[in-house]
Amino acid sequence: MPESPSSPDGSEPISTAPVATTPESTPDFKRGSQRGLIAFAVFVVLGVVAVLALSGVFETKKKARVVEPDNKEGGCPCSCDRSEAMLTDLRSMGGNAARRAIDKSLSAIAEREAAGYITEAMVSHRLRLLDFEGGLSEPRGAQGASPEERQVAAPGMNSLLTADSRAGRPALRVMQGGRLRAGMELIVHGQTTEWVQNRQKPLRACFLLSMEIENLTDSDRVVTQPAIVGSVPFPISRWYVRGGSGEPWSGDLKAREHKSVHVIGYLGEPVSPKTPVQAAIQFEASTFHATTRARSRWNHVEPTHTTL
Repeated sequence: MPESPSSPDGSEPISTAPVATTPESTPDFKRGSQRGLIAFAVFVVLGVVAVLALSGVFETKKKARVVEPDNKEGGCPCSCDRSEAMLTDLRSMGGNAARRAIDKSLSAIAEREAAGYITEAMVSHRLRLLDFEGGLSEPRGAQGASPEERQVAAPGMNSLLTADSRAGRPALRVMQGGRLRAGMELIVHGQTTEWVQNRQKPLRACFLLSMEIENLTDSDRVVTQPAIVGSVPFPISRWYVRGGSGEPWSGDLKAREHKSVHVIGYLGEPVSPKTPVQAAIQFEASTFHATTRARSRWNHVEPTHTTL
């Protein structure tokens, strides 16, 4: 049997037997490669998720505001807040297309006026549209509304003249020793915002003083515009005969004549809906006292009370 070689110093023999290996002692390069790929994939996925999160992909999508075709649940479609732009559109339309657009706008204004909501912007817009319409050379076609069918303004007679206690409206009061009779109702609208064709339309706080005035004498006379002093400023922009286009009224009353009149303006300061409002209305040496609350919408009614 051959002898095992000795170490260089001769102290211990050097073993030449093969060294046994175990799975634990042998490096697994394949497994290490797989782990690296997994870690890299996780890193990439986390990076993509972070980028998407920063871009807002995972944010809850806001539901688009849907406005009904007739816009009764949205804002007023009369376009009084873009009056000049509408005139530009009308010039490009011409003819019956322009007339139909004008009819739609006037009808929207008249509907709100009849419900007690009318502003200086709406009246100015109506006058502007009627003036533009008067300059159209083409005759009204069959597709346009006839003069009898279309609604330009609220009906000329206010229910105040035939008011009764069931309607909750004030009766007409005899004034100036039996020479004049008058009644009035104060309506206030709070500041708010409506949606019109998916755009916001800010609405300033405004008021409408609806008046009935009757000359009880056999002579013509002139009455003066009322003054309103209240818990908030009531600057008057115009008064005009109800049922007309909105041209300022002169105050002329013929013998035995009565008029339904609108007095309008924007409140001198912001007023929120539902805010209580008090006012003293001075008219022809008499004072009417009115209390009401600011409406939140053009067709929402709030109780009002007027006394002489």
